[in-house]
Amino acid sequence: MKAAVLRGVKQPLTIEECVAGALAFYPTVERAERVHLAVAQTLALLGAEEEAVEAYARAREVVKARLARIRDETLRERYVKMSIVRAIQDASP
Repeated sequence: MKAAVLRGVKQPLTIEECVAGALAFYPTVERAERVHLAVAQTLALLGAEEEAVEAYARAREVVKARLARIRDETLRERYVKMSIVRAIQDASP
């Protein structure tokens, strides 16, 4: 699926490339897992299964990285119980 966004050489980008570029430019996006989940769900609804699987995998990586930074066990447990985190972890690839 191609987006209407163009690079300097006018090469069309996929929606995933646009989102990945934005997240790479802003690596400290607060709650980036929400963005990745929304992209994955949207791609799945559009029938772009392969891209959705990749987006869910990236969402899981964001969750994993965030969990690695949470040192307090109570906060980690609270984070894992959040509905958005459960949705990402429970998503079937």
